[in-house]
Amino acid sequence: MVGNAGNGSSTGYQRGFSLAQLPEPAHPGSNCAPDKTGKDDNFRGMTVFNNTLYVTKGSGSNGVNTVNQVGATGSLAGGPLTNAAITILPGFNKLPEKLAETALTTATPHPLDLFFGDSTHLFVADEGDGVRMGVAGKNTSFSGLQEWIADGSGNWSLAQTFQQGLVGQVGTPDGLSWKVQQDGLRNITGQQNADGS
Repeated sequence: MVGNAGNGSSTGYQRGFSLAQLPEPAHPGSNCAPDKTGKDDNFRGMTVFNNTLYVTKGSGSNGVNTVNQVGATGSLAGGPLTNAAITILPGFNKLPEKLAETALTTATPHPLDLFFGDSTHLFVADEGDGVRMGVAGKNTSFSGLQEWIADGSGNWSLAQTFQQGLVGQVGTPDGLSWKVQQDGLRNITGQQNADGS
């Protein structure tokens, strides 16, 4: 399911999952337009932790750039997921990208990869917004490696974002005659050591 499945359709395809409709922050009591699976299922990163599937959506102006849970907690233990709801993890971004782009200065995350250190520590690689450094509207507040902490009741909060050496570094890669500048972090991997670190 990771990738642009159904990207050629404006209405999308139903492939055994559903996308939640979100409240419109500027108009209490009304909802944002329903997501279309043909445009809003650009799920880019995925991981499985405790028999639960998690996916990220972090590019394009459709949908919500965030971290999602697929199905109920532990649902992979029961076999294949059919008609599983994809829901935003509590505490993560719920602002649709189109609304953020309207304000031009509203920062939203662009998560790509995930690693659970344990059931209360989630690390998210955020690739940045892709806007060149120095351009109006550029915001790096989410770019880099984010550490999220669960509070025990299912809510997550951003503890810190590591950016040193990951954001704004300029270099000239071998074979290129121009300089490139890092905008964030795309992929991560990790391990849980015997001592808990």
